[in-house]
Amino acid sequence: MARKGRVKLTAQEIQDRKNYVLTRLRSGFPRLDVQRQFAEHFEVSTETARSWINKTCDELIDKDINQRKRNHAVIIEMYHAQITAYQNEIMAMQREIDKISEIETIRKLTFAQIESAAGAELHELKQRIKLIPEPRLTDKAYLIETKTRIRERMFRVISELSRLQGSRDTATEWRDALSILLDNNLVPGTIADRILQVIDNYETELNNKIHEIQT
Repeated sequence: MARKGRVKLTAQEIQDRKNYVLTRLRSGFPRLDVQRQFAEHFEVSTETARSWINKTCDELIDKDINQRKRNHAVIIEMYHAQITAYQNEIMAMQREIDKISEIETIRKLTFAQIESAAGAELHELKQRIKLIPEPRLTDKAYLIETKTRIRERMFRVISELSRLQGSRDTATEWRDALSILLDNNLVPGTIADRILQVIDNYETELNNKIHEIQT
């Protein structure tokens, strides 16, 4: 028998009614059966039972949408952090490349002076050249390769980030990325591979975190 008159419910009573609806709907009960059971259990009218079911379902949908939005925002933030990390790695590689290039320049200038020097000046220049470290061009090649491959990873993340944010022009992105990637000659090297292995581990960890959020 339906209870007459409106009764002010406590917060716990409200939650009990929502839980009653959700438990039965998630268990597979037809909506009309849940409506009938709710009316009988809480002694309310069919219209009131229907209202509770509608309100509970609407709140669940809103909660799901809001959770998806939060997850989406977290993923975007993680991608931004990953891009920043890649940029820092690229800058670090470039600083090392610049150091080697600077040494190369100093050695070339010193050798040019030696060719036209004589006497004490020649002796001094020969002593000076011994103090200048000989740049290892293989190291420079590895650094260039590493920087380029990090760029490639960064552009993959940028492309995925653009997709999440609604960008449709990925072809232009990849053309721009390719033009930058081709600015260096790629030379395979074990040093670069070891550095990239560390980066791959970070990338795997990032993808695992994103997968956890999405599931």
